[in-house]
Amino acid sequence: MFKFLLVLSCVGFSQALVAFRCGDQTINQTAISLVHVPECKPITPNITTETVDVVISQRSIQDSIDYIRCSMTLKHHVFRCGKLVDTEQDGGYYSEVVPISKDTCKDLVERQIIILPGSNLMLNLKSNKESFSATTWGVIEEGSCTPGGTLHAKGHIWENAVRNTEIEVEYHRGSGIVNYENDEINFGQTKCKYSKGKCYNVDLGDIFWDNLTPACEDEICYYDHN
Repeated sequence: MFKFLLVLSCVGFSQALVAFRCGDQTINQTAISLVHVPECKPITPNITTETVDVVISQRSIQDSIDYIRCSMTLKHHVFRCGKLVDTEQDGGYYSEVVPISKDTCKDLVERQIIILPGSNLMLNLKSNKESFSATTWGVIEEGSCTPGGTLHAKGHIWENAVRNTEIEVEYHRGSGIVNYENDEINFGQTKCKYSKGKCYNVDLGDIFWDNLTPACEDEICYYDHN
């Protein structure tokens, strides 16, 4: 008897978890457990559905895309127009880069025509890179000058000024390599952010390209160059 009680005292307390599907009428709960089970109320999830149209498309990691680029540089020489003699102006040599818009660049590439900003001077190019000379402030005619008034530029103020300008214009059409994963477009040694559709480089000028957009027919979508 003593040995039997000793064995019983070594038996540890144990628990068990019983799970069953709430609301299932085919389950006999007393066959699983005699312990009282609280009322079972199944929870109905609140699900909202919405139907939307989506575009499923696939493109390669890299692609070739067309671009155009244009640049215009102005090199100025300012001098004072006098009654008896013309004299050099202090700081009268300076240059500037003219920003070019996408529409202006398209006209230049397609029609070889560009208008000098701030004037009515239209330049007709016969090649993709040309230089022109023009008087852009005041008038020079038959060896004599007429000043254009006071000129403010580059922190200088010039009285009775006349300005001669050498205009350098260049345009080009080519292809760049797009890396979609890095959002980059590569023009040789120059890289730009592809999603912006444009960038500026001191050597190449203003560069423009069209982002690829999906064109859909029925249920098939594909990427096309604009």
